[in-house]
Parts: sequence; C-alpha cells; structure tokens
Amino acid sequence: MLKAAEQFQKTLALDSENLTAHFNLAQLYTQLGDEQEAAFHRREHAKYLPDYNAADRAIAIARRANPAADHAAQATVIYPLQRPGAAELAAEGTAQAVSSAK
Repeated sequence: MLKAAEQFQKTLALDSENLTAHFNLAQLYTQLGDEQEAAFHRREHAKYLPDYNAADRAIAIARRANPAADHAAQATVIYPLQRPGAAELAAEGTAQAVSSAK
C-alpha cells in the first residue's frame, strides 16, 4: 500500500488537482491508519470535485431561455424544410411570379 501511495503522490506532483489520486490516497491513508492525511485528501477531493448539479441547472436554464438552441442540441433534430417563410421558398415563389408575369 505504501508503494501505491507513493505513485499517487507522484501523480499529485504532476497534477495537484487529480481527483482520482486524492480519492485513492484518502482511502489508502484510512487503511494505513493515518487519519490526518486521509482527511486532507478527502478535503482536496471535495474541493476539486465538479458540481454536476450546478452544470445541469445552468444547461436547463439556457435551454429554456433559447428554444431554438434547445431544439438544435437534441440528439436527433428534424428541421422543417418546407415551412412557410423559408428563404428558399420565398425566392422560388418570387421566381415563379416573375416567370408567370411574362
């Protein structure tokens, strides 16, 4: 277990915010009986743990604020191509009107 702790410490030397290393060191130090080190790594793990709920709330708010972006962000998007007011349809209608006027 000490070798594993050494490896995780090396990881933290490269990346001090590594969640996996802090979590595993907290577990290892608990098993080794070093509660002070275990508590430190539990605090560090909690400090760097992303708040997934905040991200989900922000996404939900953004999607409600912009229905078009919400629609475009869906897994499968079906766009109505023959809708009234589409630019291509307006151009075709103008072209047909011009050709029938001749």
